[in-house]
Amino acid sequence: RTNVVAATRQAVAEDMHEIAWRLPAALFPLFNRRNNWADCVATLRVAVESGRTVGNRLGEAWVLYQLGWALARIRDETAFGYLEQALTIRRELGDTLGEAQAAIGLGEGYLKIRGPSADALRYMQHAEDLLRPTGASSTRGVALNNLGEVYWGLGDLDAAAKYYAQARDICHEIGGHAEGHALHNLARVYLHLHRIDDAVA
Repeated sequence: RTNVVAATRQAVAEDMHEIAWRLPAALFPLFNRRNNWADCVATLRVAVESGRTVGNRLGEAWVLYQLGWALARIRDETAFGYLEQALTIRRELGDTLGEAQAAIGLGEGYLKIRGPSADALRYMQHAEDLLRPTGASSTRGVALNNLGEVYWGLGDLDAAAKYYAQARDICHEIGGHAEGHALHNLARVYLHLHRIDDAVA
């Protein structure tokens, strides 16, 4: 991790901007899993400028999204501006999946920083609207699960159960650990609705 941070700065110093934006973007999962947010944010700020320098709009959108997501994790409200920029670029590029991912990031950002709100709901619903025509996908499962999370926070348990159930069905169809998240969330709702047998199942 320390070497990646140093290598990113060295790449900028040597005008190797293509490398400088790709290194932090490729290693974002490492920063995320280890909660190395200070290094993550520092290198992604460099990456955004390098992506702009080489004129790679897709790369710029990708690192803007990652930077916004990282800032949201540490509850920094500047996250919204970066995520909005990412969403705008993805839309301009006609990248529906990328636009949906950016919308999910914005929804999660509002949920994390400001709690359940109309803004969080609006962006999550926008992502689901974009993804619905694509059928089952892991990204749509995330959008549906997060919609359930917003409704849960707003106290609308019926809507939360509806979206968690849809997320469960999609995640079951495509496989992977995300099904467990949806099942856990659905069980929480059933407990609060006093549907004990359903919650246990």
